[in-house]
Amino acid sequence: MTLTIQVDTCFQIEDTPIEILDYLGNREDVYYFKTLIHSSEKATEGLLRVGSLSGGLHRELTLRDYLKDHKMLSSLVKVITEPSVEIQLASIETPSLPDSNYLEEEYYPEEEIDLISPEKLLILSQYPENTLDNDLETEQNLNDYLLVISQICQFFRYVTQGNWCFVSLLPQYIQKGSLIKFYDLTSVYPLNSTITLDSVDSYSAPELAYGHQIVEQHSTYAIGKFLYQILPRENLETLSPSIKRVPLLSQILSLSLSPIPENRLPLSQLLNLLVTLRKNLSFPRLYWEIGSHSIVGLSNHRLNNEDSYLVVEKRSSQTPPLILAAVADGMGGLAQGELASQSASAVLEKANFKTNLENAEQRQKYLNSLVWEANQAVLELASQGGTTLSSLMATGRYLNIAHVGDSRIYLIRNSLICQISEDHSLVGMLVANGQITTEESLTHQDRSVLLRSLGSKPHISSEYIQTLERFGGEISLTLQDQDILLLCSDGVWDLVNSTELLEIFTQATCLQKAVELTLDQVLSKGANDNATLIALRVNIQSGI
Repeated sequence: MTLTIQVDTCFQIEDTPIEILDYLGNREDVYYFKTLIHSSEKATEGLLRVGSLSGGLHRELTLRDYLKDHKMLSSLVKVITEPSVEIQLASIETPSLPDSNYLEEEYYPEEEIDLISPEKLLILSQYPENTLDNDLETEQNLNDYLLVISQICQFFRYVTQGNWCFVSLLPQYIQKGSLIKFYDLTSVYPLNSTITLDSVDSYSAPELAYGHQIVEQHSTYAIGKFLYQILPRENLETLSPSIKRVPLLSQILSLSLSPIPENRLPLSQLLNLLVTLRKNLSFPRLYWEIGSHSIVGLSNHRLNNEDSYLVVEKRSSQTPPLILAAVADGMGGLAQGELASQSASAVLEKANFKTNLENAEQRQKYLNSLVWEANQAVLELASQGGTTLSSLMATGRYLNIAHVGDSRIYLIRNSLICQISEDHSLVGMLVANGQITTEESLTHQDRSVLLRSLGSKPHISSEYIQTLERFGGEISLTLQDQDILLLCSDGVWDLVNSTELLEIFTQATCLQKAVELTLDQVLSKGANDNATLIALRVNIQSGI
């Protein structure tokens, strides 16, 4: 008995009822259908493929036997051999041309497709959802998509280790997810076999149309072409200048799509380059503009500058750009305050930055450890002194702070200024508790009384150090392009308030000039204390 496969018909594969919903097309000797799989529980969409016993489906089953339960491989619902199969494609109607009412509607009668031999393989699987072809019409984030492309390359490389090779890529049958899944493997051929494809699709190397021995570089070509398709480019003949400005991307495309197969990258090298490119693009092109200055002030009683400050910037090809900045305001009289602040700053300045600062918790733990070391340094080197310490560390675009004392850290964003440190002082506590107003704090008799400082106790807990969590948010803050960070001692904020700081720094094009202008205002208002100010502006340029 002949099994007829036609749209809008039903039949059974063994004990499973199947309804043909749509014909999806054919590739080589394989025909694809969207189906509805009926079961006792519910009906689900399925993918039915029909082909010859010795063609693409046979190669897929052989490869599946080698791959076993590979995590990137979709499972199969049914695999059967039918002794006699007839495929009938639905009629195709073409509407009449516009403004040509005298033309009759064209009609193509039903056509019976003979696949040479009536004996066929039928493979049924679940229908893939959220497939890669859905993304080809819209611009994608290359950094995110490189993970998908790297997974494809990893799967193709694994297949070549079993002496098989993909000569094309079928995005419509690759399902996205945390790990991609392949629903069709019919474009695979034995390595070193010689084939001539009847039709070369957009992902197959052009030489396959004329007959060529299969080598792994045919997989490289398919991956390179898919990578290029993801980019917002239309012309494959020449690479866009914007692509050429991205290190590695231009080389990957040029070498993968070379017309000479021997010049294409082997899959292992391609995979390494894709991983490196993704890592490079995951680090935004980020640059810091820095302005800083410190003055003794005008007081007859403060002839030494007890403030210290530092800005340390580190760049590496393996890690995102890192910047560490801090202001320390020493106290203790004579040279003790100066020595205390310098001791604390020296610890941070000499810090051996770790490379495993991969998440916010690790970054905060490391920054806190520097503050603990700074506290020990003050105890050892300036036993009669103490110091505030307001520090921040930005790893890429992620900001962490560690703060002790009444120096301040401000964030300026979108023409707004926000103090992201708290004042560890008596008046700061009174203001926070609503016992006095901010205006009253400016003239309060105990305004110089600190509640927390480095050097005041031999051991400080993590709760002693203020982080961004103090305000009920995350431990880390994500910086935005053109954010400005200010670190200053109380000699600055005591005389130049936040509204004035905002006006100065939003109008200035040069941070150093803005810093100098701020300290000029401090001087004009008496400068009865040392005054130190650091300004940092982040410039973030995303990838392509």
